[in-house]
Formats: sequence, structure tokens, C-alpha cells
Amino acid sequence: MTNKQSSVFEYLFDRQSQKNERVSGEFMFTIEQGRVPAHRHLNPDGQMGGWVADTAHVDLFSFVHETALVYDNAKVLGTSIIARGAKVCGDDIIDNQYIIQIDT
Repeated sequence: MTNKQSSVFEYLFDRQSQKNERVSGEFMFTIEQGRVPAHRHLNPDGQMGGWVADTAHVDLFSFVHETALVYDNAKVLGTSIIARGAKVCGDDIIDNQYIIQIDT
């Protein structure tokens, strides 16, 4: 683990949103199905990204906005961009795409 990754990891233990909590050394976030073990994605630019369930996968070159969620068995591949507030879930496979969620 690099110094940058280590400091980001330590930062996560200090800063949590109200819907996210540390439980038994693991991070959890809350979705419709309940609490899910998860981690924050480190975006290619070094900024902290959104939450990714431990059952999901996001490539290193993908960008996940800090308010986006990736969970279930979803996969975000290549240089995909997951925008503000978007949710990628189920068995979705996002490959080199831009995903935006619009609230109506």
C-alpha cells in the first residue's frame, strides 16, 4: 500500500457520512436491502470516490462520484464514469460508459 493509499484509508476511518458506519473493522453502507460491507473507491485522479460493495467491482481507471453507489454484483469497467447520485446495481456491467441518474 502506498503512502497516499494509506493516508486515504486512515481518512476513511475518521470521516463517515450519517448513512455509513464502521462495524467490526469493516465499512458498511445502507441500501434498500440493508447494511452492506463496502469500501470507498479511489478515483484515478486520487480523489475519494463513492461507495462500492465488497461484492461489486470497479476498475482502477473508472471514476465513481463520491455520492454514487455500486453494489450487488455490478461491475464498472474500463474508463467508465459513474456520476453524482447514480446507483449501479444488480448484475449491471458498465463498460467504458457514462452513467447519470436524474431525479424526477
